[in-house]
Amino acid sequence: MLRLVAGGFDISRHYPLHKGIYTWTVGKDRKLRRSDPNGDKQKLGSEELICTVRSGNLPDAEEWAGTQVSNNVSYGPITITYQGHHTTLRVWDQERCPLAAAIRNRIVHFPIKPKSVVFALHCSLRTLSHISDTVGPKGRLIGIVSNDPKKGPTQQQLTRFMLRHPNTTVISEDIRTATLEGYERRLHLSVNCRFAFLMAFHPRLGENSPARLLSGSDAGDSGDSSVAQKLCRHIFSFLVNSDLAQVKCLIVSHSDVGDQPLSHDVQVEQEREVVLTHIDILTAWRKPGPGEGDAQRDRVSENEGAEGSDMERLWVFLICSWELNEQMSHHMREHMKFLKNGTRTGLKAKEQLSLVPHFENHVLLLTYKTHRD
Repeated sequence: MLRLVAGGFDISRHYPLHKGIYTWTVGKDRKLRRSDPNGDKQKLGSEELICTVRSGNLPDAEEWAGTQVSNNVSYGPITITYQGHHTTLRVWDQERCPLAAAIRNRIVHFPIKPKSVVFALHCSLRTLSHISDTVGPKGRLIGIVSNDPKKGPTQQQLTRFMLRHPNTTVISEDIRTATLEGYERRLHLSVNCRFAFLMAFHPRLGENSPARLLSGSDAGDSGDSSVAQKLCRHIFSFLVNSDLAQVKCLIVSHSDVGDQPLSHDVQVEQEREVVLTHIDILTAWRKPGPGEGDAQRDRVSENEGAEGSDMERLWVFLICSWELNEQMSHHMREHMKFLKNGTRTGLKAKEQLSLVPHFENHVLLLTYKTHRD
């Protein structure tokens, strides 16, 4: 530890480019020297690390926390305490996460920011933990991990993860066969169950239901309907997941889209299908269904009024492993914009970035949804 701070260090926000991201500069005044394997003396220069911040101490049991090794120095989490308040700074390793590599390579558009709602497909728990720190306690993260026991985390790991990150919900699902109905079953209470719950307040059907106690009166009495409705709204806010209706950033990782080596065209089509399917799911989720009332619509309207037309835009991070050259890049962008029959998908390339040297032949394609044919 003394070696890290001896040369001076600086912690600052990565502002104004990327809110919620911090930089930790180690050895900014360093004049120490070390010996290389040949015995020659070399000067140790400063190093800039990308970090995310969370409140409180970091439990030792977080196997997804990890460390970053650079210049034979291991950088783990560091906790700062001031007047009894604890803040933990965690290094986001660009050698393991393409999003961190994109920040390191100076990506311009980065819609993952505090108070935002992010939907991530097949990201590791390490990456999800950093996204969770970035969106903060007022943001939300919904993560979908692989349902293959050999590739995805165990249920015990998911349970520990969500306990440590209360702003995050993680489920295991096959993103290639995902449907709106499947996500609804996994992420919130169904409409039929909500109707069954509300029937408890019916004077005849719910006469002997214990749920009538929520109305503030004895069983058999009608009670104050306004109080019952208010309590039900609070209960449904926990049982009904309206976060997907407010998602503004979709992250799609290439890692599990195909199990066998595929041609470039087939791989592009598969990933495009995954993106379009989940855009349709998120769009349908924003439309309140029967029995949902105005609660979800009011929450969406409040966010639209606060952030204007930005709610109409859905950013898509597509993390892929295609070879980066001008011809292939143009081919990929066209495949994302149009189907084989010429129909527009509504996706438009906003920014394309090479992740070399952190990831060989990786491309981060940032697109946004405008309109579709």
